Amino acid sequence: MATKKAKKRNKPVLFNSEELHRRMVAKAYSLDPRWFDDVSLREREDFALKYGTKTWNVSPTGNPYSIVVSYPRPDGTVKVYDLDSGEFYWVELKLFTRTRVSGRNEQNNYSLSAVMTDDCRCESEDIEDMIGWESLKEYDAHPQSLVFNKQVKKLVSLPSRLRSS
Repeated sequence: MATKKAKKRNKPVLFNSEELHRRMVAKAYSLDPRWFDDVSLREREDFALKYGTKTWNVSPTGNPYSIVVSYPRPDGTVKVYDLDSGEFYWVELKLFTRTRVSGRNEQNNYSLSAVMTDDCRCESEDIEDMIGWESLKEYDAHPQSLVFNKQVKKLVSLPSRLRSS
């Protein structure tokens, strides 16, 4: 006969439990690499503009130039590629703040061989496609232009300390 302690440890998983959700989402990610196609286009575009247009100082090695190469996972992490060391890291999305922005990302960063052969390539490719690189160059040249709406300006703008340099 099982003890009460053993019963508590082997608590059954319910249909509406968070644990089941975490397990199923993890399996879905591994089975369908283009899982993000079900996320709304607007949501993906906003993510790409906010995180894909900038380089970040979030690498655990301390290198200041990393680019985002994946969409966020359920545990709140995103995959970044450190441009200096050439390595990939999983970083919590909450670490991405305006003080961690280190510069403007460029389209050719997504064409590096390590990024091209990564297992998250379809995600980095989608992020790259969501960004209008020519429009971004135009914005950097004329940030006060009336062509860009307020939301886009808010998503792609760099902190003032980087704009002045």
